[in-house]
Amino acid sequence: MQLSEGIRPKQFEKSTTNFTQLHYKNEIDNAKRDGIQPNANGDYRQIKLLPLADVRFANFNQGAVTVNRTMPYLVLGIAFLILCIACVNFINMSIAKSAQRLREIGMRKTLGANQKQLFFQFWGESMLVFLVSISMGILMAMLLLDPFQTLFRTQASFAILLNPSLLLVLGLGVLLITLIAGGYPALLMSRLGTLQSLKGKLDSSGKDYLRNSLMVLQFGIAILLISGTLVLWNQVEFMRTKDLGFNKDQVIAFPLNGKRNDQQAMQLIRDALQDKPNIVSITASNNILGLGKNGSRSTSILGFDYKGRGVDTHMVVVDTDYIETLDLEVIQGRSFRNNLASDSLSVIINDAMAKLLNEDDILASKIKLDEASYDIVGVVKDFNFQELDQNIAPMSLFALPNWNLSNVYVKVTPQNLEQAYDDVKTAWETIEPNAEFEGSFLNENIDRTLRNERTMITMIGSGSILAIILSCIGLFAMSLLIVAQRRKEIGVRKIVGASVSAITILLTRDFLKLVIIAFVIATPIAWYTLSKWLQNYAYRIDLNIWIFLAAGGIAMFIAMVTIASKTIKAAISNPVESLRTE
Repeated sequence: MQLSEGIRPKQFEKSTTNFTQLHYKNEIDNAKRDGIQPNANGDYRQIKLLPLADVRFANFNQGAVTVNRTMPYLVLGIAFLILCIACVNFINMSIAKSAQRLREIGMRKTLGANQKQLFFQFWGESMLVFLVSISMGILMAMLLLDPFQTLFRTQASFAILLNPSLLLVLGLGVLLITLIAGGYPALLMSRLGTLQSLKGKLDSSGKDYLRNSLMVLQFGIAILLISGTLVLWNQVEFMRTKDLGFNKDQVIAFPLNGKRNDQQAMQLIRDALQDKPNIVSITASNNILGLGKNGSRSTSILGFDYKGRGVDTHMVVVDTDYIETLDLEVIQGRSFRNNLASDSLSVIINDAMAKLLNEDDILASKIKLDEASYDIVGVVKDFNFQELDQNIAPMSLFALPNWNLSNVYVKVTPQNLEQAYDDVKTAWETIEPNAEFEGSFLNENIDRTLRNERTMITMIGSGSILAIILSCIGLFAMSLLIVAQRRKEIGVRKIVGASVSAITILLTRDFLKLVIIAFVIATPIAWYTLSKWLQNYAYRIDLNIWIFLAAGGIAMFIAMVTIASKTIKAAISNPVESLRTE
């Protein structure tokens, strides 16, 4: 709906209270009877509005609609983290590079250049680097736009950047970043004393704290992203390989998207496949397990009164052999008979529904719906018929005649899955030549339900790789500076008998300390953040210290490899070269 001008959504929601109390009186009375607690305003039912812009972020699967913008915020967060690392690198490398320009700074000061002129010179150089990098970034973004749109299933384009307010924010952001990342090194170099500069000596006392803090921040972000990648990958693998309670490896599912009546189409499918040796059994239902190839997903919740209280159950209408085709485990009672007509007033429930009804003899119980009474003839073990981030809800299987059966399930032999798939596809194309065959194995359907998680793995993993690469560049630049500053110390130590390994350890020890400090700081943050994220899943892995130790180990190993070449080269160099004075 479109609200009148000046009417706010909250205002409209509040004005519907009387309407809700009048037209939902029975539901409100039942909620009070069943002990359901009202909301903060004392309402048992309330009309809520959802902005149209939030529809793509909304979850309609259970209870009240929830809006989750994790994905765009995650993309933005990773972008900021990478940008932060890039700024840290630029500051560190600018400071390192200043040691090579000391005499230039001294000469300029001797010839009359003041602090302001030097500041704007160095800041101008930084601005030039930033402008080039921005141009390269925009070009790369344009080249990668199509893969980006495919990965995130979005139509977002550069047209959105033409918004004046957004352009202003971007411009201020670029100015702020250049002022911080380029301005600080420029200010530092412009304030150097003339004599100190001409001597070519950079007093690093006090400045090491900033450099080391930035390196800790850099590797802390890298460890955070690596931890996120490892945890997310383990969670996806856990859900993908979890026992879902049904056979997902040998069952082909496809929708009845033709023009024929569902029952007629099912009979024709059975006739076409009855002589195929790769086909074990065929059934159908009005739901789809996982996410279908066409992106379909369906559920139907049935509410009824049971012994004076309200009960909700997921209602699934099935064809014959449904339980046998999916290899569901019957833990009490029996399955449906082959002659479904004789079971039209029978119902099979899952274990969660049996616990909800709480009967001593569940098979002697009945479910009354309107004028009909359904005998509970069996109980199946709980299986995941919904998304894997939800607990298994109460479910009831009905064998209703002439009911719509929207999806077919075909169980095939494990020996020749490809041939079995081709047989099913050929049969469908013969029966419905004008309808597209949208079949897939159930394990593919389950994998599709995890596509958001896989996208997150791609994002965080890519961010981790970028973070590591940038951190290594900064670490390599720092190692060059440190080795240059300690060149004479290395020469003296070699003359007095220090071994190559001792000097290498001496040079790498300080860097590894920074990685360890980054690990100690980043691990609690990663643990808290990831444990909160895992709460979104009913079935989840247990966080353990080994995941974070692995992340720290990866960062440590990469840091050692990065600085090893320069430190080893310095350790084995001739001390005469180190001690030589111009």
